[in-house]
Amino acid sequence: MIVVGAGPVGFITAYGLAHKGIEVQLLEADAVIASSPRAAIYFPTTLEILDRLGLLEEAQTIGYASTRFAMRYPATGEVIEADVTTSVPPGSPYARDLLFGQHVLADLPTNGG
Repeated sequence: MIVVGAGPVGFITAYGLAHKGIEVQLLEADAVIASSPRAAIYFPTTLEILDRLGLLEEAQTIGYASTRFAMRYPATGEVIEADVTTSVPPGSPYARDLLFGQHVLADLPTNGG
């Protein structure tokens, strides 16, 4: 299986396939994983996937956990705030976001995850 692009989605897809025992090649145009974040907020749905892949525990030790976030639109100055606890089922073990860069996520499996 070939996965093109080592951004957050490509990386997690390739890792998930490999975790299932599928031979996978991850192709990236750049020589290394970009050290500037291409993703910085991992929402509850992604935390569930990280948990299934055995990466959540380590991700929680390096990420900043938050239940709230805001997006600012520079063109208008508008700020939209959200509370993640209102979008997950009551009692969900994933009722938070984790904040850390994609380049850190790419290092998790090599750091023992």
